[in-house]
Amino acid sequence: HERKGDSRFDEVLGKGGGTPQPMGFFVFWMVQAFWVMLVSMPMLFVNSSNVNLPTFSGYDFGWAILFAGGVLTEIIADIQKALWVKRGRQGTFCQDGIWKYSRHPNYFGE
Repeated sequence: HERKGDSRFDEVLGKGGGTPQPMGFFVFWMVQAFWVMLVSMPMLFVNSSNVNLPTFSGYDFGWAILFAGGVLTEIIADIQKALWVKRGRQGTFCQDGIWKYSRHPNYFGE
């Protein structure tokens, strides 16, 4: 990994001479886990339903295409930003590719 870790955790992990804070690190992970569970709840409820709809309608295809477009937008934005960072972060903000249309196209894809 080129970035050698996530700098948001440096203080909690004790990097740079500080004291490691295992409980703080645990809290970081648990908050993220709770958020993932919360965001996943609608899909968990849909998947646990007893309703069986064997056909894939045009409505379903539309949502699948929208989802695929969002994922593709996020992937392209992340790659473009990584390349911009690798080139030395020219300028104040990334304005390469789809970044010239939005300040957060990777989040737009989500």
